[in-house]
Amino acid sequence: MNILYINCVGSREGLATLDVYTPIKELVERGNMISLISMNDGTPHYKLKYESGGIFKVYPIMPPTIPSSVAQSPIPRTRALFIISLYLTFFLLMLKINRIIKKNRPQLLLSSSDYSLPIISFLLSRINKTPLIMVFRETHLETIFLVWKYHIIFKLAAAFLMFFNHTIFKRIRYSVAISKGFELFLENYLGLKNVTTINLMCYELTKVPRSNKFRSVSYGLGNEIIFYAGSLDPARRLDVLIDAFSEIAKRYVKSRLVIAGNGTSFNLRTYAEKNCENDLRKRIDFLGLLPREEILALLPIVDVCVDPFPCEDWTASCKMVEYMAYGKCVIATDNFRNRSYVQNGINGMLFKPNDVEDLKDKLSMVLRNAELRKELGQNARRTIEKEFDVRKVVSTFEEFCLRVLSDFYGRDS
Repeated sequence: MNILYINCVGSREGLATLDVYTPIKELVERGNMISLISMNDGTPHYKLKYESGGIFKVYPIMPPTIPSSVAQSPIPRTRALFIISLYLTFFLLMLKINRIIKKNRPQLLLSSSDYSLPIISFLLSRINKTPLIMVFRETHLETIFLVWKYHIIFKLAAAFLMFFNHTIFKRIRYSVAISKGFELFLENYLGLKNVTTINLMCYELTKVPRSNKFRSVSYGLGNEIIFYAGSLDPARRLDVLIDAFSEIAKRYVKSRLVIAGNGTSFNLRTYAEKNCENDLRKRIDFLGLLPREEILALLPIVDVCVDPFPCEDWTASCKMVEYMAYGKCVIATDNFRNRSYVQNGINGMLFKPNDVEDLKDKLSMVLRNAELRKELGQNARRTIEKEFDVRKVVSTFEEFCLRVLSDFYGRDS
């Protein structure tokens, strides 16, 4: 197959893009040609050829030139800047993508359901008489309008733009939700009945080490490493994690908190200095923004992965799948998105959002019981093997794409 995928993602794979790059690479390894329209984040256009004959092309043309961390930020001003720029450059972007379509002649278009992309992809599908699959992986406009506490003007603007997208969704014949949660949202909120759920948040399990015996020289043998990776913005509630750690660290003297990520609006070092005793501050490591490769190198030495983000939305957590694939003990907020992966006490732990005491109790529970940590991690790995193995997922997705092609061109003939 020859497929063009239009998506507001970075031009290089990261923790937040498993559902894009992982299935794409598997499709290319099977001999398909995939072109990805991605964000203009400074990466030049590149092409990868595989021994199978498959080709992966990346076109970082999604205007404007704004770092992906800004585009994905929950902070209203930075998010607003990205959204406004994306809509202002609507026609320019459509012309650029159309030129790529004319050059590559894809048999099938895939499009993210976010921002202006549904309208662009719908029009290009009609202009070029090419079937379109709408992929529901994020719902930024819906989250702004329904969930986040933004200014009323920002919410009304999101609602206005949502109206156009929802009109498009109801006219698209083929739709894929990357998790069951999205399907429930689309059916119950939008009344869409033509949605197929395929767990594109999948993982290449053969590349994940099965042993956690490796220990970094940076940490002594016997240290219990609690790990967080991601944005450091206030909405992520890293203060809850630091407060919980400062309580349990007094009892578990070999425990360390390792935080990797970026963010300018919340100075965690200052917060730790104000709220943690001096000896506890020395056991909190702020590593800054790390490339995905360095995070994966860290995971084998990590004992517990924590995600305190309380947001109650429909966007699935990529890093949760990554942690579980590595057989890590995970602790996450008890919300809609995390319940898609984590069964409390079976393959991980869930704690009440924004609740320091509950997080402290869950951390204590797994730190004092190494066998429990191991069992939760093993069950987490089994969950990914059963439901998120890239080979199984992409076989299902490839069959779906072939049915779409057969149906579309069969109807046209």
